[in-house]
Amino acid sequence: KFYPDDSIINTSDGSGNNWSSGYIRALEINSKIEETFRKKSEQCDSVGSFSLFHSITGGTGSGSACVMLELIKEHFPGKIINCYSFIANQNGHSDIVVQPYNSVLSMRWLYYYADCITLFENESLSKIIQNGNSTSRINYNHLNSIAAKIVSTFTQPMRSRKYSETNLEGILSSLIPAPNFHFLFAGVANCKILGEKKFSIDNFPKNIRQILGNKTVSSSWKSGRLISSVYFLKKKGLVGINSMFLKKIYQNSEIKYINWAPTSFQDVNSCISESSQNNYCVDACFFNHTGIKEIFIKMGNQFDILKKRNAFVNSFLKEFSQRDGREIFDESRESLEKLIIAYNNP
Repeated sequence: KFYPDDSIINTSDGSGNNWSSGYIRALEINSKIEETFRKKSEQCDSVGSFSLFHSITGGTGSGSACVMLELIKEHFPGKIINCYSFIANQNGHSDIVVQPYNSVLSMRWLYYYADCITLFENESLSKIIQNGNSTSRINYNHLNSIAAKIVSTFTQPMRSRKYSETNLEGILSSLIPAPNFHFLFAGVANCKILGEKKFSIDNFPKNIRQILGNKTVSSSWKSGRLISSVYFLKKKGLVGINSMFLKKIYQNSEIKYINWAPTSFQDVNSCISESSQNNYCVDACFFNHTGIKEIFIKMGNQFDILKKRNAFVNSFLKEFSQRDGREIFDESRESLEKLIIAYNNP
């Protein structure tokens, strides 16, 4: 089993796709969660960071994940909290009618508690697979595989002792140059399902263009400016990326840079050995781009439409007092607006 039985915590009641239910259910087993965190952390030689995988559209992934963020911040101060968050598809309508509430409430906790959040969208992952193999019959195994390979690539410097000069703190400081700019998305290329090729100077431009086109969210390059990027490329034995060459590709793709600071760029060689662990890595890049604000704006607009009608509000407030519940709603919307303003200014 991937997870030992003593690591799995659940309750008899579900959250019913409701953030507040997921939050309260997690609080009810708070001591059990704390004890599990403590035992698992004691088995580590040195705890440097925590990775949280969740969806912000449903009840458990949104509400219970917020409790996890609080616990980690309280009991492991100073440790990096790295989140991989699935958001609602940006095109069409969500199957969960209260998804806007769940998403905006979750964003408040991510905004204040997490150090880095990488966003994923199922529809975008499906498009990535279709671009690489149009005949493939897409299922959740394919989507999970793409997401897992991207995450494995990002975390490889933490898992391998051969990365003596690259660590998570250095990567994050390069990606996140200022507070509140800690929401990212990724691009991917060169994995088995998309058609794997060995890295070479000849196919480098094609790989970069594929990464720029295979984004994990539906965010347009034209709707903002690039703040920073970190590339992870399987390029054993080859020199690093020429930044001027990369900027030329960006220019051809109409990718503009922020004007208030130098755009940060980092290149990490993800091919450290011939070991089997390289099979779990891909050519990928993590981007900090102001165009991500379009996702937050849509999220806020959907929230406002429901809130204006007071639609389904009682099902959320019943878990709290009327005053506390409405304060959480208002504070969450304000946090999202702060994020929109921050990403809109560059």
